[in-house]
Amino acid sequence: MGKKERIENKDSSSFLKERRERHTYLKMQTSIEYTDLSGRIRIKNTPSFNHNTTLADVHQWISKWRKNPGNYYLVIKDPYEQYVDFDDEYIEDFKPFGTEESSSTTRGLVQLKIIEDNSKYTV
Repeated sequence: MGKKERIENKDSSSFLKERRERHTYLKMQTSIEYTDLSGRIRIKNTPSFNHNTTLADVHQWISKWRKNPGNYYLVIKDPYEQYVDFDDEYIEDFKPFGTEESSSTTRGLVQLKIIEDNSKYTV
């Protein structure tokens, strides 16, 4: 590798580091409320979702531990403390799993709820 290439690589890596520092994302805790097979309300928590998380990622994570194979859909508690539909459009519009710290108004906690057997929004 020549001297010019090393300089370009150094400039590129320092640019990326500086960009990451300017665009730091909050770590969000996600809480998912569900009803287990015995009818008890349970809560499962995860810090594994981030600003790149999609609805498909959430469903995949749920399918790893959920024992009830029935249909379900998700709702999310919005900033007004109301549960609303949680879908791709909500994720795109509100970015619940991470925002830039400099402009964040989030609480740092995403609250989802699994709603069983709704024919309109089933997975």
